[in-house]
Amino acid sequence: MNIVFCGDRNIAKPAAVTAKSIRLANQQDIELKFIVIGYNWSSEDVAFFEKIVGNVEYIETYGCELPEVKYRRHVPNTAYLVLKIPELLSQYERLIYLDADLYIRDQRFFELNNIDLEGHTIAATLDCGPPYAANEKGIVDWRNLGMNPMAKLLNSGVMILDNKRLIESGYFEKAFEYAFSSGDSMRLADQDAINIVLNGLWKRLDQSYNYMPRCIHDTGGIYGFIDMKELDAACGNPCVVHFAGKFKPWINMEDTPWFDEWKSIAAMTGWTPWLYNQKNGLYFQLKKAVRFSILVITKIYKEVRKIGYYWQRI
Repeated sequence: MNIVFCGDRNIAKPAAVTAKSIRLANQQDIELKFIVIGYNWSSEDVAFFEKIVGNVEYIETYGCELPEVKYRRHVPNTAYLVLKIPELLSQYERLIYLDADLYIRDQRFFELNNIDLEGHTIAATLDCGPPYAANEKGIVDWRNLGMNPMAKLLNSGVMILDNKRLIESGYFEKAFEYAFSSGDSMRLADQDAINIVLNGLWKRLDQSYNYMPRCIHDTGGIYGFIDMKELDAACGNPCVVHFAGKFKPWINMEDTPWFDEWKSIAAMTGWTPWLYNQKNGLYFQLKKAVRFSILVITKIYKEVRKIGYYWQRI
């Protein structure tokens, strides 16, 4: 089973926790190969990851020109490294791509290696926020792009990739080119780019393979698009927990389902970020308060200027 992570050095420790959870779930001693497409990882970062998972194939991409991300400030432009997978890993026929903010709970995960993609290049789960292209949070320019308005949108956090078909189709190359030319219109960076080129042509996995607690319960966008029995089963007994969005377990997610399980795995790696956050809790609260105050003051200032403008016209 070939498992791929992509990203800058900030994902080194979170990805190691995800990899550790995979190791623990591997009760049948399935052969695992971990691959990292990294950007400016230090030798210490690579060593930490290797200490957790054993030998890893590390590919450095520092200096690679990447599109900008303007919609989501918490998403780095290295998210686009996913689109380099076919080019950099052409020797592999099948790959499992994973985001770094995941926790694998049990051995159902290894079934991903045997799922029939039925001729598709990618298999993934439906996204929770915008489940279809024309959704208000979906693809901004879907009409001009010629997309089917009801094209289902995948979440790119867990993907099975038929790499041979991906190379032949050129999908990720087209997605990368589009990200450069029209990146300003993409809310979800690489995920939007992938969904644009696929236009709904991908195989849907059971939602238990990518359960996003914050997104499902906060947006509710997925309701009506998936059978409620499947959704209830995914919420109650997920195979993969995905801490999607800007709130991550290594920052503060104590009120989020499955946080304690993630924390126990992280502790096994020797990485305990929640202790640092507790120790520096006042600092983070003050920082958040200052940021909020600046936003409020800025908004008030703009409104006052607007009122002044109209007053002068009167």
